[in-house]
Amino acid sequence: MKLLIISQKADKNDQVLGFFHRWVEEFAKNCEEVKFVCLEQGEISLPANVQIFSLGKNIYWQKSKWAKFLGKIVATVRFYFIIFSQVKNYEAIFVHMNPEYIILGGWWWKLTGKKICMWYAHGQVNWRLRLATFWADIVFTSTEQGFRLKSGKKHVVGQGIDTNFFPFCQRVKGEDPQLVAVGRLAPAKNCHFLVDVTKQLKNKYPNIKLIFVGEAVTTTDVGYKADLIDYIKKEGLEEQVKLVGTRGQEGVLEFLSRADIMLSASTNGSLDKTIVEALATGLPVVTSNEAAREILLSRFDIGLYQAGNIEEASICLDNIFKLSQTDYLALGQELRQLVLANHSLDKLIADKILPLLFYATRGDKK
Repeated sequence: MKLLIISQKADKNDQVLGFFHRWVEEFAKNCEEVKFVCLEQGEISLPANVQIFSLGKNIYWQKSKWAKFLGKIVATVRFYFIIFSQVKNYEAIFVHMNPEYIILGGWWWKLTGKKICMWYAHGQVNWRLRLATFWADIVFTSTEQGFRLKSGKKHVVGQGIDTNFFPFCQRVKGEDPQLVAVGRLAPAKNCHFLVDVTKQLKNKYPNIKLIFVGEAVTTTDVGYKADLIDYIKKEGLEEQVKLVGTRGQEGVLEFLSRADIMLSASTNGSLDKTIVEALATGLPVVTSNEAAREILLSRFDIGLYQAGNIEEASICLDNIFKLSQTDYLALGQELRQLVLANHSLDKLIADKILPLLFYATRGDKK
């Protein structure tokens, strides 16, 4: 199959979208040819059968209002030039998390007989998603909560975690919990709540540590980060809570391998990818994430708490940390097997996404 992939960023070191670099690699293993269109290009190392096209955000979009406006015009023109000029070099389109591209190009792809596939895994529903779904032939999502429109085009296929990159880690617990929180420093991550949970456990575990791995991305996030730093100082937790910034995918793996438990309170309405990455390494996760509850409830209810309940979250952390070393590692092995069975990248691409696209391009029903 010849595939056109569209995503926001191509950068294997990006704190948010670095994982998608490996998605493209996996697509390339299973496709004859891949055209990869991105809004912004960073560091890449993709296979020879992948041709990359950048829309030039990092070149044309500057800080001034007018420069950004003109940059968007340039990006739109480049987008149409690429999808028009390359039309004979792709059979289907895979758009990752950006319905806007389907809105822009859907009419052309329908006119030229191409099949349109969208990946969307976020709780938000707006007019752009509705319009993109109208144009799309197939919509893939990680969980039921990740795509909240009623549509026969919807396919729930789990997350896509590179379980080779995130291997099982043989952890040895110390005397005090070492906690990690991974992701953007943003209101949807409820970072203040994680600080409160750490404070709750400080009396029992004086040397407890919580490490935030991630950075503020948007203007709103920057203000949120400043408020979080002030809050940590106000609560006297500078020794217990550290912000280490963004570290890329390899850095994330390093911090996951050092931690005893991952702590999460994300409320974005979909399955937080960082949760599944942690589980892949055998790291227990304490979370109130709605979509994570769905996949973990039958296997790992010890790590689930009601959103906003500090006492419940603290009890979950304490119960996991009190496990014997043998039981702790056994739990980690079970959590990794859950990821291998339902959320591994190779199965997602080769067994779930591409077969449906293959049959769709040939007009067959599957």
